[in-house]
Amino acid sequence: MTTNTIQTITPALAQHMLETMIYERQRNINQARVDEYAHEMSAGRFIPFTQIRIAHTANGSSVILDGQHRLWAVVLSNTSQQFSVLETCEDNEQAIAWAYSNIDIGQPRNASAIIRSFDLVDELGLTHGHLTRMKQCASFLASGGDVHKTKRAPNRAFLLELLRLYAPHMRPFFDLYKTDSIRTTVVRASTLSLAMLTYRFPFRAGNIVTHDFWSGLCADDGLVRDDPRKAAHTHLVNTRITSTRATANGIQKVTPNYSFRYLINCYNAYMQNRPLGKTYVRNENAPVLILGVPTSVEKWRSG
Repeated sequence: MTTNTIQTITPALAQHMLETMIYERQRNINQARVDEYAHEMSAGRFIPFTQIRIAHTANGSSVILDGQHRLWAVVLSNTSQQFSVLETCEDNEQAIAWAYSNIDIGQPRNASAIIRSFDLVDELGLTHGHLTRMKQCASFLASGGDVHKTKRAPNRAFLLELLRLYAPHMRPFFDLYKTDSIRTTVVRASTLSLAMLTYRFPFRAGNIVTHDFWSGLCADDGLVRDDPRKAAHTHLVNTRITSTRATANGIQKVTPNYSFRYLINCYNAYMQNRPLGKTYVRNENAPVLILGVPTSVEKWRSG
């Protein structure tokens, strides 16, 4: 059952709601936003009838899904304000999390809010930072590794599916990342996307050879000159990602498309036991072929 009513919220009522309708996965309070609202309320300029959203659960509890900053502002300004109060009934915690993550009024629900609302850290066994990095690969993976085909951010359903599909395979990689001397480059989207694909779809069973590639690339410990992992490591050390290619101060600027395909060349060579001292990308917009990984982008996106 859903109801939407106009209610006058007094400071006492706002305080009561904030104390008794706590959603534990709610974002932290942005005090600057509260102060801004409170200032407008005190000056009589706050727009009435903005929406407060409350979810009621089957066990009789209630939580605030949207509106905590405005309610705190009512308390701070010591004024009464009129709101449109939308109340819904949700079956379970998962339904509440889904409803919360899909609210985009006021401050948009970013990746952090989605990860927190679905408690993905506990569910998937990776840190919040790792999951955020993986989320940043979603558009790149959805486009087949071509930033020019990325038109809009993926929706939440896709983000959740992607994280749940790839996270179980990525723990060995992020263990490397903890001690990686090039940690900022191995987690840029073009690099991490390839790691996600190759750990999920290893060329050889068991992920041992895939892990050897990434561990060697990260450590660069005694690699010989024509080892493809050395070529990949050198590429990451000597490049920066930009929208166009150029070279300045010894650092080559490359596009995400170029870097992705360069690393694919290195990975494929290592899987085939081929020596590779350096490689070239002739067409950075060409379809990709990664040994062991399905050629269909749809299979990258689905279970």
